[in-house]
Amino acid sequence: MRLALFDDYRLGVVEGDQLADVTDALDEHDTEWPFVFVPRTIIHFDRVRPRIESKLASARRIPLAQVRLRPPTPAPSKIAAAASNYRAHNAEMQKYFAEGRFGTTQSGPQHLRSGLSDVPGRPPGERGDVFLKSPSSIIGPGDTILLPDTTPGREVHHEPELAAVIGRECYRVSPSQALDYVFGYTALLDITVRGEGDRSRRKSYRGFTPIGPWIVLKEEISDPQDLDIKLWVNDELRQDANTSDMIETLAEIIEYSSYCYTLMPGDIVTTGSPDGVAPIKDGDVVKIEIEGIGSYSVDVEAL
Repeated sequence: MRLALFDDYRLGVVEGDQLADVTDALDEHDTEWPFVFVPRTIIHFDRVRPRIESKLASARRIPLAQVRLRPPTPAPSKIAAAASNYRAHNAEMQKYFAEGRFGTTQSGPQHLRSGLSDVPGRPPGERGDVFLKSPSSIIGPGDTILLPDTTPGREVHHEPELAAVIGRECYRVSPSQALDYVFGYTALLDITVRGEGDRSRRKSYRGFTPIGPWIVLKEEISDPQDLDIKLWVNDELRQDANTSDMIETLAEIIEYSSYCYTLMPGDIVTTGSPDGVAPIKDGDVVKIEIEGIGSYSVDVEAL
């Protein structure tokens, strides 16, 4: 099942190129403040799902081309993001730092993976790291990335990523348990200002976290570690990889994240970008596609 939010944050089930409006299956749907019913629906999905399925036969169906898709989880309590989780991307960033492309105070390779050697039961060594992005940076399909004013030489880059939506409270779980806490999957763009300064700030400007086009329930993705990821800018294919190239798996990232933060229903855990990152500029159109999930595009506009 693929769950989408559309128009005035109504709930739909995506079926091919159509969307079935199943909003009436919800206990409460508040168009003025839509963000409460999303985690509530996720928490109680075992109860809500039979009502959704019973309404599908008679639900109003609308062509997807005629609706405005919204972010499928518009206001999570947090976005936990993996840092530098593809070896080829690490290599390209080391090259950029060595060239002085992003300044001098962030010296590069040793800062790409700072490590979490104190996670219980995990040996020290090269470890992944996680950081938070602001939920206010979320936008949906067809929306606009707003480029902030930056100093000369600073670049804003695209990063396509597989993201998991958490289904229930998750704290200090093991990798073997981690995927049990996943509600579903979505496609995320982690837009980034390169250079010195706090990573969370550089990745949290308005519009810097497009997500969508919907949530694909966990049962439909047999292996999150074997999905193709592609990204285009103005029809130019810039990134083409597979989630099997990750250094840490999604399960390990959820483990790390749940050690640092309590993950709540509707929260997002994202998995890092493959290589091929590059600048975006005013007037660009960025498209992301993840196998088994779907695709969407967003515009780029300079403030």
